[in-house]
This record gives sequence, C-alpha cells and structure tokens, in this order.
Amino acid sequence: MTPDTTYIVTDCMDVDGLFSAVILNRALQASGTRIVNLPTRVADLTTRYTKLFTGDQQPGRVIVADLAHNTSINSLEGLLANATHRGFSIEVYDEHAFQVDGPTRQYFSTVHIEDGKASAKIVQEVFAPQDAISAAYAHLAQLADFPPPQAHPLESILDDLADLIVGIRHVNTKITFCDLIAHYAKETSLLTPEFQTICFKYRLKKADAELRTRGSVVVYYLFKKSDRVPLAIGYAESILYMKPGIRAVHEQGSTPFAAAVFDDGKIVFSARHSQEPQNTALAAVDCSVLGKTYNGGGRFDGGGGSIPDENVSQEKFNDVALALKEKVKRLFDLNE
Repeated sequence: MTPDTTYIVTDCMDVDGLFSAVILNRALQASGTRIVNLPTRVADLTTRYTKLFTGDQQPGRVIVADLAHNTSINSLEGLLANATHRGFSIEVYDEHAFQVDGPTRQYFSTVHIEDGKASAKIVQEVFAPQDAISAAYAHLAQLADFPPPQAHPLESILDDLADLIVGIRHVNTKITFCDLIAHYAKETSLLTPEFQTICFKYRLKKADAELRTRGSVVVYYLFKKSDRVPLAIGYAESILYMKPGIRAVHEQGSTPFAAAVFDDGKIVFSARHSQEPQNTALAAVDCSVLGKTYNGGGRFDGGGGSIPDENVSQEKFNDVALALKEKVKRLFDLNE
C-alpha cells in the first residue's frame, strides 16, 4: 500500500539535494501519495527531524536524501523510536557513509548508501530507472558532486544552478525551494530568464560578501609533535552558505583545514587531507566529530553544525573563533 503522505527531506543548498527532491517528486506523483517537500540545510537537520516527528504531522513515509551523514544520529534515539511507534517509516539514500554506530539503525526501514555516487543518481536508479528526464538530472548531480578532471560542457549550467540554489534566499523574489522543486519536476527549462536574473543579482552580492569574508580570516598554527596543522577561521554572511564561504576561507588562509562561522550561527568545517598526505596530525582531524560537538555532524573531510546564538556579529565572531580553536585542540590533541 502507498502511504497517505510521503515526506521528502533533502539538502536544499546544492545541486544533488535539489535534484534528489525533483526525481522523487517525479517518481511519486503518480502513486497517489500526498507529497510534502521539506528542503533543509545540513546544519538544520536535527531541528527538521524534531519538528517533523514531534509535531502534529500525519505519520507516513519519510525519504531522506543527501543528508544522512550530517546529524549525530545516536543522540536522536528517543525521537526516532517515538517516530517509529507513531507509524513513520524512514528511508535513507545517500552517497556519504551513514554515521550510525549504535541502536538507532533499527529505526530506519531502508539505508541505501553508495560511496562515489551522487544521492540523486541513487534515488533515480531506485525510484525512476525508466525516466529519461530523471536520468538527465541524476547525470548533472553526479557531475556536480564528482566533477571529472577535465572541464565538462555542462560546467557552466552547474555553476548557474549552484548560484541559483544558494542565492534564492538572498535576491528579491517570492520563489521558494519548493517552487524550484516543482518547477524542475515539470520538465521545464533549467534556466529561465527569471532564474538567470536571480543568478546575476546573486553574483553581485556574493562578490562583495566574499571580499568581507577574506578580510576576516585568522589563522591559528596548531602542532602535534613535528606536524603543523594551520587552522583558518573566517566570518561569513549567510549568502555564502555553505560551499562559497568555506572555499573563501580556505583560499584566503591557504590552509588545508578551515572553518567558516556564518552570521546566522551556522558553522562549516573542511579538512583537505589529501593536500598534506604525510601529515599525521592533519590525518587525525575528523570533521564529523567536530560537527557533532556543535549539534551537527558530517563526514571525515567536511561537516557542520550551529551555535545557539542565531545572530553572530563581527564582534562576537572573535569569541566564537577562539572557542572553536580551543575545541579543536582538545578534540585532536593539538597544541599552539
């Protein structure tokens, strides 16, 4: 039997998450189920789960794509147990290693993980293997998450889509992420003139914000025996969440380990271990562990979370950066 309601929970801030939702909508629209799209951000997944499972929503099927890696799942055992008892069925489809090392695994009816394959590609193969449009979207998502060494003809389209997704909240428009999902699910063009205008306006704002982020970056030099782990931390406006912000911090600090603190309280971490493969101290830095200490999570080379204060000023950033540095030192046994 098809559940009366299917909740689709995906990462709303990247191409893979958007097209995962689009493919699921296309596949499920003919099933008779009521579809509720719940696009969210990586750092907000715990809040999203809590609102979904403890509110007055009708129990149904929950499909999570491109978000399995983020949250400290084991801390949600009671919430997931209650959701299962109420009648929710929770499925996970993702490219990232599923960070469950405790009893919470029993509360997921399906866990489908394939490393190296975009989440949109996974859901397309599972839910819409015969749909050519979905296959095309899955191909774009695969290129976005796992770009080939050489330039690809679709690269400019992917850049425009990434700008559109991140910029949608920061340009004067009434379009929502759910509108984007519905737009692409109807097989309309990828970049209409209206959406191209959004991209253009976003890029202008983004360029100014990147300059301010670069000017805020501080670098702390941490050590473990003979290995040095420079940590760059920068202050970023939410218009740069999340990849543009962390990229700007990496580039300005010229470090393999970076953190971006956003003005809305979100924090994103990135460790480019492959840049210094012989650095054993850097090799021990696990962004998922760091993310969990900020009520989030992640994977080994990238993660995120948030602090309780949702309004981080430039002045407060200095305190947050110092506290973050001290936390990194304790977690990974580093010294200054």
